[in-house]
Amino acid sequence: MIKITKEGEPDFWTNFKRKNPEVNYYQLSNSEAGIQVRKKLRDYLVKEQYRICCYCCRRIDMNNSLNEHVRPKDLYPNETMDYDNILASCSKDEKTCGPQKDNDYDEKMFVSPLEEDCEKHFAFFPNGDIVGLTDRGEYTIKILGLDSYKLKQARAAVYQNCQYCDETSLKWYLEVHDGAKEPFLDVIQYYVNSNSF
Repeated sequence: MIKITKEGEPDFWTNFKRKNPEVNYYQLSNSEAGIQVRKKLRDYLVKEQYRICCYCCRRIDMNNSLNEHVRPKDLYPNETMDYDNILASCSKDEKTCGPQKDNDYDEKMFVSPLEEDCEKHFAFFPNGDIVGLTDRGEYTIKILGLDSYKLKQARAAVYQNCQYCDETSLKWYLEVHDGAKEPFLDVIQYYVNSNSF
């Protein structure tokens, strides 16, 4: 997980809410305008997050992502249209991240990628393991399924690649290229920080 910086609510979302003040997120699927604005929001979020999942940092696009409510819609019904509560996550096909969390959420324990220091709660190892450095980190790993075999294998490959890179290459990987950040940027950032580059 890395810090996600929201750029501000897009005009199309603000305008839709202004024109439809009684509509909640669940009702978006009841009209073509709602379906289109939800899709447009996902496209905006994917780009805002530089095409990485808000939780596991794997590569996402419009076809393998969904609009994720950090504070779940069922538990916080008045916040379903709150732009600052919506991020782009892996899709339900992955069985991790937003779909894994669903309504299993404790606001005091959950580490949100919107928190300034969210990275400090996690550590990564060469074999791809992720561990919580705090109770909140452990809770979040469990709730999001960040210790899944598939994610572990992907992180191990990235960590191994880091071990063969020099400082210049590693810093290049931390930058945005063609509107995207590197998948598993959290692992790369952790490796750089741990090796005093």
